[in-house]
Amino acid sequence: MEEIEYKILQNVVEFCGGSNRYADAEVIAETLEMNCQDIADILDIMSDEGYVQTIHSADGCGAIPTPRGRLMIRHPDYMQRKGYAVACLNVLEEAVTKDNKIPEEEKRSIIQKIRALSNDPYVVNVGSGIIIEGLKKMIGV
Repeated sequence: MEEIEYKILQNVVEFCGGSNRYADAEVIAETLEMNCQDIADILDIMSDEGYVQTIHSADGCGAIPTPRGRLMIRHPDYMQRKGYAVACLNVLEEAVTKDNKIPEEEKRSIIQKIRALSNDPYVVNVGSGIIIEGLKKMIGV
């Protein structure tokens, strides 16, 4: 997550607290001394990434944090560890998919194993370096 996204998300979480009221993009823009449209655009990107839920109206744009967004602010180390591990596994899956040396039947088997690891809560919390080294040995890369 980029620094500006983190600052915007922090504002959204602080403004909303535990309520269901939306943080106004205009208020965030004033607080961060940024252009309101830029804030709205970044909120839309963060919505696509699952950190906030946005609403658009004639009056402007607003956002409330999702559970993922609240956890990113309250427990950033946890979320970053979780994100790095899954990102590494996704990269590995893509590399296996593109590798022409691996037979198709074997590719399917390897990809199933990688996806199973991506969904395992214990594996997801392990450092990404350990995951990559282990998987390299597992598939013989």
